[in-house]
Amino acid sequence: MGIIFIEGLPCAGKSELIKILKGNGESVCDELGKLVRREEFPGNGKTLEKIEEIDRWFMNKEEWRMSDLSKIFFDRSYFTHLCYAYAYSLWISLPSFKPTVNRYQERVMNGGLSVPEYVIYIDVSSQESIDRQFNKIVTGISKGLPEFWRDKSFLENTSLAYERLWQSLLNIPVCRLDGTLSTQEKSSQLKEWLQKQTPSQKRQIDFKRYIQLMENQQICRNL
Repeated sequence: MGIIFIEGLPCAGKSELIKILKGNGESVCDELGKLVRREEFPGNGKTLEKIEEIDRWFMNKEEWRMSDLSKIFFDRSYFTHLCYAYAYSLWISLPSFKPTVNRYQERVMNGGLSVPEYVIYIDVSSQESIDRQFNKIVTGISKGLPEFWRDKSFLENTSLAYERLWQSLLNIPVCRLDGTLSTQEKSSQLKEWLQKQTPSQKRQIDFKRYIQLMENQQICRNL
């Protein structure tokens, strides 16, 4: 089996699903935040030059994660970065989205970043993500992400980017799981879904289509 990306908004339920996968003996690569110390992260860029530097940092780290060929399931992936790039470009009002996507396309085409066989997307509303994040912070479970991850418009832009990215995948099936379901229900649905899949050898990410879809979305916003 090829690699499988697990994606979703913050607090969608990925961590709990991954616990079950690990408990079932599946080979899981933890998200970057659990493999790299918090102080090592480069922060969020305020200029195009800094954003390019940060992009390359993340690409290098993702390439490093994917060098472990024993791993099947990946808790987040560069898909997160591709969708964050759209929301962040609007948040900071910089034309950083297209250059970021082009950089990732180059790394994928060069073989540094792998194309997944399947994607698991845990779907949760922006408001539910915000409520769960605040709950984790209040209870001391989490130190919290940067404030824009609790901004409804930022999360909705990220969700929109996810949807457009799924439309740009060729022969890469996406398993959608309702984030309001119990973890056991998610696990059962995923297991049943995977059993029905037939892997394709012609998997591609149409980066140009992804950019076009997001640019068209922005044109519609401005009308």
